[in-house]
Amino acid sequence: TWRNQDCLGAWASGLDATVTRVFAPFLTSFDCATYPHAPTDPPPHYAAHLHRDGQWLSLWFPASKQQQALVQEKYPDSTTLYKLVSAFPETLQREVGWMAPLSLTLVTIVLLIYYRRLSHVVWALIPFLTGCGLYLWCAWIFSFSTSFVTVVGLLMLYGLSTDYGIFAVDALLHEDGEGTWTALVLASITNICGFVPLALSQHKVLVHLGQTLSLGILGAIIGSYWIIPAAMRRKVLVKHA
Repeated sequence: TWRNQDCLGAWASGLDATVTRVFAPFLTSFDCATYPHAPTDPPPHYAAHLHRDGQWLSLWFPASKQQQALVQEKYPDSTTLYKLVSAFPETLQREVGWMAPLSLTLVTIVLLIYYRRLSHVVWALIPFLTGCGLYLWCAWIFSFSTSFVTVVGLLMLYGLSTDYGIFAVDALLHEDGEGTWTALVLASITNICGFVPLALSQHKVLVHLGQTLSLGILGAIIGSYWIIPAAMRRKVLVKHA
């Protein structure tokens, strides 16, 4: 419609005073003959965010699939808002696909180097197993929805829970961990308090992260405080027997 008759004249004449004042830079600099490839270098300040490396960002609003097909046929590099929005979770999902096994492998290797015994490594990983178990059990009971952020939360839980496991195992191995158990419980409580608000938010992504970490940390401290001591004491009793 801007190319009709006197270009912007008929269209601009119908604007009220406020709109005219807001769009004054556009109205005074617009050139119908060169639109949409106006050779302005540098571009007007109000359009600088739409111009880079000699190219302009154009927005199309097709009213039908046929119009969308015509745009994509003429401009093969064009994309849709849906594809732009969905690119982030798809990319993150691919990244998590290699990050997860790498994290699991690296932590296990570090534990093997530190403890030099497979049984100690298994004991240190008990909090992660109990944390995952509690979260999965609650997700099944209460029908939690999940997303790629849930996997990210489990990766974070892997690091947090392994810390609990290391402190618990070392306290029992060296028998000089006075205050360790109180510190572990207090640390888990403060961590849960930090993540519970996420589970109460209105954004699904934040809810998934909050649910995963809050329940996971609760399960991890259960594994650290009760299950690791029980497993290690049973091992000692069996050895003595």
